[in-house]
Amino acid sequence: MLFKRVLIPIDLSEVSADQLECALQLKRYGMEELVLLYVLTVEGDIPPEDELALNNLLNKAVSAGVKARTVVEKGKVSNKILEVAKKERSSVIVMASSGKTKATELMVGSVSLEVVRRTKVPVLVGKFFAIGKKKPNTNSAPLLESVLVSVDLTSATKNVLETFKQLDESGCERAVLFHVVPSNKYSVEDNDKFQAVKKDLSEWKGAHKGNCELDTHLHYGSPAYNIIEAAREFDATLIVMGNVGKGLLHSMTLGSVSDEVLRKSNVHVLIVPC
Repeated sequence: MLFKRVLIPIDLSEVSADQLECALQLKRYGMEELVLLYVLTVEGDIPPEDELALNNLLNKAVSAGVKARTVVEKGKVSNKILEVAKKERSSVIVMASSGKTKATELMVGSVSLEVVRRTKVPVLVGKFFAIGKKKPNTNSAPLLESVLVSVDLTSATKNVLETFKQLDESGCERAVLFHVVPSNKYSVEDNDKFQAVKKDLSEWKGAHKGNCELDTHLHYGSPAYNIIEAAREFDATLIVMGNVGKGLLHSMTLGSVSDEVLRKSNVHVLIVPC
């Protein structure tokens, strides 16, 4: 099950409470265990105030009826997240995409992107906002209420559809299989391409044996922009998309569709390694 064993790296920033709330939602979708990871990036023991804050989050999880425990590691944050995810056999990693870390660096520009690039398990990137900034309504809605599943018709599609199957089994209410025909590769008058995509989407919908309400939709243009716009159009509570794991230098300079969606979307994003 996708959300069976959840790893949540906590940096104790101002978005940590929202990050935990997002993870606790997963109880309704089959979460059996939650591991709260705190990584020390400096020498010495965890500061008493940080230990207290971490234990308060742990107690909140336990009070919500979730089996939970803490793990404290020392080293580079992204490396430790990946190491602990492997050691704990985590089924998914839940991270924050905004809120300043103690190094005053946005997580979506550093740790989250590196974890997404190297992970072997899906990463749920929660869209949280620092204190004083308006939060999107989707943060209070059930995570699997309305899911936008982005399929790019490459080899990544198989992994994305398999993950969607697990989401459906976990309690997804409704979903849209969504594809963007890229305008930098195809003409809007390329009817053969559009018909081929519609055929693929229709076949996947027809093969769907789950319980959620499923539809398909097709856009033309820039993939990242259209994924974000479609999420707004369908009131999505979650975007699901694949990532092929490009090198860090490429992801930071040239960017990719998943990078851009992670940076700009107001909707939680589940990145599937492909």
